[in-house]
Amino acid sequence: RKRKQDKFNSPQRATKMSRSALHKEVASVYSPYKTKDILNSTHDSYGSLTDFFARGDGPNAASNDCESSCPSTSSFSLPPPSAPLLTCLLALLKSPVYVCLTCSLASLYFTVTGVQYWGTAYMKLVLNGNPAVTSSLFIGVAATGPVMGVFCGGWAVDKLGGYRGYECRNRTMKLCCGLGFASCVFGFPSVFVDDVYIFAGLLWLMLFFGGGVLPGCTGVAVSCIPRQFRPISSSVSLVVFNLFGYALSLILSGAIMQIAANNIPNCDYTCSLRYGFMSVIFWSLWSLLFLVAA
Repeated sequence: RKRKQDKFNSPQRATKMSRSALHKEVASVYSPYKTKDILNSTHDSYGSLTDFFARGDGPNAASNDCESSCPSTSSFSLPPPSAPLLTCLLALLKSPVYVCLTCSLASLYFTVTGVQYWGTAYMKLVLNGNPAVTSSLFIGVAATGPVMGVFCGGWAVDKLGGYRGYECRNRTMKLCCGLGFASCVFGFPSVFVDDVYIFAGLLWLMLFFGGGVLPGCTGVAVSCIPRQFRPISSSVSLVVFNLFGYALSLILSGAIMQIAANNIPNCDYTCSLRYGFMSVIFWSLWSLLFLVAA
């Protein structure tokens, strides 16, 4: 009986138990990866399940392999977090992935803001739609298209592995480029149709695929920056989104409408509205170009 108890309490038994628990936990967290390969490379250095999560590699940990696996962070040197603000901003500009994705998202918000502001008037005046029908259609399109796109895009990114490591980020960026291309394909023809229902369908597809770009781009833009600089990078992104996305959309489209009304003969408000809405839709091409550059 004593020998059985010693055998049960032996270090080898404890190691097997911790390895078994670690195997189950790693399999649930890193399902897209090969669990055996991860265990072979981590169990010898961690030793136990507690050490594995204490070192910051559990499901709630951020991407710790950013500096070593993402070329955008290994190609430039960052100052210490206590450096002046201007120095940190100049260092962030040296990350091409972060800069391109921030500009891409700002262009995306530019298009979304313009569509939401001018969409109803465009359907009523330019397409001569029934006010009650156009209002109901536009509310349905604007409420369901982007939301469903965000959910589907986030699900697809999770299936591809998320943002942990260069390979996963690379697959996520390819997915975002494909979704952005689909959004442009369905969005550009919408300004050349005269039927309200066809316009609403094309606009819904454009917003759906555009919303699918948002989770992947946001995650990669955050994960490719070292952890200590993510607060300032998020602040810079929000400033860019508000200035060159939400605010610039209405200012620039309104200016284009005013220029069209003053320089094109016999161009009334309906005619200028068409040109302003076209500028909003075609602006999404910048988002796709920045995605490809990233």
